Amino acid sequence: DKLTQDVCALLGYYVSDGTSPSANRVRFDFGSTEQAYADEVCAIAKRLGATARIFPRKDARIIAVVVTDRDLVALLTKHGGGPSKKRFSQAVLSLPVQKQEQIIEAYVSGDGWTQQQDPNWNEQYFISTSKEHLAFQLQWMLARIGIFAPIHKREPRTSTIRGKKFTNQGEYNLVFRKQQQYSRVH
Repeated sequence: DKLTQDVCALLGYYVSDGTSPSANRVRFDFGSTEQAYADEVCAIAKRLGATARIFPRKDARIIAVVVTDRDLVALLTKHGGGPSKKRFSQAVLSLPVQKQEQIIEAYVSGDGWTQQQDPNWNEQYFISTSKEHLAFQLQWMLARIGIFAPIHKREPRTSTIRGKKFTNQGEYNLVFRKQQQYSRVH
């Protein structure tokens, strides 16, 4: 089985924060405060026999992780799509739920966040993507785990990053709690 727990974790990071600039290289971009995620990607890649290096880019306020291994890159792009065409393969959507949980955990670390709105409330998880089909695939995997995650569509908006104006394509946000007793699916 090529889709091991480690590959599933790396796949979650790849679909959320990765790109494949060549057939033997994949790059993950993390925020400057996300060193732990960069370290985790490096550790996973090395366990899988790949070469991994961290490149802090202070000019862009990111941490780039470059993983080099032709077979691993082929596996990630086969099951997670190409740079602008991220999509989980049918094989991933049919994986046992434990492996899908691994993908979701890594995806949340990449394109998600957690928030506790009140000290007495349970932590909420948020996932964001610009791809509608990816939002539905993530929702499907969460439903298989027994978690209800509604999708909220946000219209395109303009923001300024390092002095440059950008307009996104809009986004799809999934909001959920991990505890099944707080979900509408049980």
